[in-house]
Amino acid sequence: MKGLLLIVECFLITCVLSDRFPGIPILFDCTDGIHWHRTNQITNRSYHTSVHIENPFSPLANSIEEELERLPSLSKTCSIYRAPERLRHGNEEYYTPHIFSIGLLHHSNERLKAMEEHKMRYMKAYIERTKKSMEFYIQLIKEKEARVRGCYSETIQFNSDEFVKIILVDAAYIIELFLRVYFNDLDDENDSMFRRPRFLWDIGSNMILLENQLPFFILEDLYDPNKIMVWSSQHDGRPSILHLSHYFLINVCALRAIEDQHLEQYSSVECHINDYIILLSGLVFTPKDVDLLVKYEVIEKRSHINQGANPIQDLSRGPVIEYENFHFTSLCEDLNTYCRASWH
Repeated sequence: MKGLLLIVECFLITCVLSDRFPGIPILFDCTDGIHWHRTNQITNRSYHTSVHIENPFSPLANSIEEELERLPSLSKTCSIYRAPERLRHGNEEYYTPHIFSIGLLHHSNERLKAMEEHKMRYMKAYIERTKKSMEFYIQLIKEKEARVRGCYSETIQFNSDEFVKIILVDAAYIIELFLRVYFNDLDDENDSMFRRPRFLWDIGSNMILLENQLPFFILEDLYDPNKIMVWSSQHDGRPSILHLSHYFLINVCALRAIEDQHLEQYSSVECHINDYIILLSGLVFTPKDVDLLVKYEVIEKRSHINQGANPIQDLSRGPVIEYENFHFTSLCEDLNTYCRASWH
């Protein structure tokens, strides 16, 4: 249809030009809009005039090309994701913060705005403690902005100033919180958080949520142990940010302790929990299967597990098996070989 309209337009233009320049042949090139060329055969003089009619597909093509230009480049440092819907369904509380946001994924959630003032107070205390200027920290984060944005799996819509403010407030809040938990002398008697231990535990549970994270290198960059001079008979006066994080996770979040000297090594070792859950779910289908695993101390006896196999099967909805890298491949092959034997 559009091609037919273009032909009609060429015809109409031909009629107009023929009327204005009789006896002069007119040639058209309609490959990109409409262009015409005429030659006076008597004087052998050429006249070049262009009547351009825009290709009807150009506006959409230009719009798509502009959108492609705005696409952010992919980053190999991407490490902060939203949970897939198959995991989130029916389990929102395990992924969505309910007290405060850390980072960018849930910052716009209005239900979490009440804690922003509290975080600002902690940032103020930390900056005063380090005796560095606000401009110093703003510049530090500005210089790392592209790298931080690359850590998130989705495009962050905040402009540069909004982005820097969010990261600065949240990072300074986390560091100051770690310091107050580690050094009792820094505990502010007016800080209601430390008057309510349960609330502090809720804070910790929010901080370990998958979608409520900051890149750890930002904490490392903002924290300088040489600027934190706190005398304490209980602890080292200059703990690293890694040590502060470790202490907080154990004493507030009640995570299992890991020796300090193994922290770096532990963080770099591939975790096989995903593969273990897949293996376990392949062994448990009935309550009798659960009883057998409890009997041989593969799993501990828990009332909610002994109700049946459902809790373990529910866990298996999340992990995804990678056959080429499955950690228990040889074990599964040995088990299948054993079960194929007729006397077993």
